[in-house]
Amino acid sequence: MKFLATLGACSALAATSALSADFAGFSSDGWYGMNLDGSSADINGGAEFCVIDIYAQYDSNESDGFPSADSTVLSLFDATIEMSDGRTFNQADVAGGSWDPKFSFDLPSAGSLPWVDSFVTIGGNPGATNNTNLDPNFDPSTGGFVPSGAGWFTGAPEALQGRVDGNLQTLVGRFVVTNIDAAGESISFSSQMSYNYGIGTGTYFADGSGSWEIPVPAPGALALLGIGGLATRRRRA
Repeated sequence: MKFLATLGACSALAATSALSADFAGFSSDGWYGMNLDGSSADINGGAEFCVIDIYAQYDSNESDGFPSADSTVLSLFDATIEMSDGRTFNQADVAGGSWDPKFSFDLPSAGSLPWVDSFVTIGGNPGATNNTNLDPNFDPSTGGFVPSGAGWFTGAPEALQGRVDGNLQTLVGRFVVTNIDAAGESISFSSQMSYNYGIGTGTYFADGSGSWEIPVPAPGALALLGIGGLATRRRRA
């Protein structure tokens, strides 16, 4: 078993992996701020949404006997993903909230805003060409919650959409919450995972978990913003 600690944007990750040493855990660069119009914003300075991208992270040990650069995610399953305060995740796709990345593309006229849409994926970009499929646990009636035990997988493993990038990472999900009283809350993410190193290399299994906290402004930052406390955060339409 292996342990990875990653820091990012005032948040910390503790990740564990099992059964194989090349998967190092789930990672993220931390929460960041976005607005409905697609502009980025200071997460502590009035951003309308808090967003976090979570990745499957590999290392360069190559202990499985294959090049690390060929690491390719196939599926995530038995996942548990939730906010510490139980709030729902924001969704903004053409299906009205599906978690399917195929319905999350840049089409504001249809209410589809991928920069503030919560979706899961096996690598790639959100949009119609993404080959990620959801398992039956993603019942549409769950709305902005991720159902317990949910999973998702590539529908075309030969396309290598789940292959790692230059940072040995594969995007597995984007999660978004409104930035109203969100400071200090955290997302917890745990899942089992399967992967290979390309067609014909066999299938490997691992698991990992992590937790990331939304940064809390320092007292000095609150004073600069003219905010007397988190309870007085201005509500946006």
